[in-house]
Amino acid sequence: MRKSEYPWDFDGDLHKESAKHKQLLDAIDTLKEQIPLLREKIRNAKAELLRTVKRFERLKTDLISTLRSKEWRLDSESKLFVRVNDQKTYLQNELLICQNNIMRLQRNGSYWKNIPRKNDERVMDPKRGPVKKIFCVERLPPIAT
Repeated sequence: MRKSEYPWDFDGDLHKESAKHKQLLDAIDTLKEQIPLLREKIRNAKAELLRTVKRFERLKTDLISTLRSKEWRLDSESKLFVRVNDQKTYLQNELLICQNNIMRLQRNGSYWKNIPRKNDERVMDPKRGPVKKIFCVERLPPIAT
């Protein structure tokens, strides 16, 4: 019933298109089979992405906390540094005043030696420091036997 030779039987373009159509249908079938696997992979990827986002949020919170802690520490240490630096400047000034007084006393040492003093007044010796006063050297208490 079929005539052996139709005019389109020997059409090369038609055969190419038909082969291409079969390839595309096979590819569609293959992709339809892969759709459930791809959907599962997408679900897994979404879950993994949510876990990663939560992990990064926790890390962000930790880093913010650490940063605030470091800022607080740096602020308190800078305040302490300012206080210590002020105290250092004050003590350096006091030391300079003391050194100037000592130098002046050393230059004017002969003046201080000629001034009469009371017996209980302490004397400043520039080389040895203040002279110590010794109490009760005249009499010692009796020894109980």
